[in-house]
Amino acid sequence: MCTGSSEEFRLSAVEISVMLALGKGIKGRYALSRELGLGEGVIRGAYRRLRELGLIEVLRGGSRLTPKGFRALRRVLNALGILEIRVLEEEVVWEEELRGAVAALEGEIGDVVRARDTIVRAGAKAALIIKRSPTGDLYLPLVEGYDLRREMPRLYTVLSTMPSTAKTYVVAYADSLFPCVRGLLEASALARKGIL
Repeated sequence: MCTGSSEEFRLSAVEISVMLALGKGIKGRYALSRELGLGEGVIRGAYRRLRELGLIEVLRGGSRLTPKGFRALRRVLNALGILEIRVLEEEVVWEEELRGAVAALEGEIGDVVRARDTIVRAGAKAALIIKRSPTGDLYLPLVEGYDLRREMPRLYTVLSTMPSTAKTYVVAYADSLFPCVRGLLEASALARKGIL
């Protein structure tokens, strides 16, 4: 699955996942393989292409994004209608230790159930679609009385610092990061096409 539009290149979901993980600091292939839930051979292939494009640099202790890599990632995500993606710290969600990612989308998701199902089919164990009310409160559509601030304080804190211009926030949780990112990318693509 190739995503993104840039005059220079297109990035796969694997490459975007690698770049998001490296955006948090220097990581080696083994650690990245475990975090993303992908084989080291897959990571090695992504490293090779990203290094050739000048988007990452490989150091003795691991790899990191270059300034060009940060700019390219932002451009590709924006072209996909994603204002920002954040990798969440591992946490207990519904009594299970999971990794997560959240995307702030510039577009509206109308079909919340279908969006959630798309993310789960991509490999996530759980997905949340969150919207902002006209008064600025964050809420879960179709779920009355759920206090996101009280029930999921870490997520609420992250969402509070993301672009307030987003029409929808999409959250995915899984055992590893790659299914989360893939689910967010697929939901965003469907939203941009007006399918969700």
